[in-house]
Amino acid sequence: MESGYAGGEESPYSKIKQRDAEKRQAELDAYQEKRAKGFKKLSDVQEKTFVQPKYDQPEEEEKQDDVVSKWAKETSQKVPGFKFPWEN
Repeated sequence: MESGYAGGEESPYSKIKQRDAEKRQAELDAYQEKRAKGFKKLSDVQEKTFVQPKYDQPEEEEKQDDVVSKWAKETSQKVPGFKFPWEN
């Protein structure tokens, strides 16, 4: 045996194991309390609720595709001989 090793109940392994058992018991007690109280089911919901946005946003924002196509038109007009690969 190594010097300074405390076996049995005083070993670091048994202390960690005991703490883990206490944590598991606390989780089980919390679960039993929630179970006794009752879980909310989808059939219990009476009315629909909708998420309220945090920030005011304009109804229609400029889409990413619109920005790209706008840029493509401007660029192709600036360089007359230039064509994008998708333009045949």
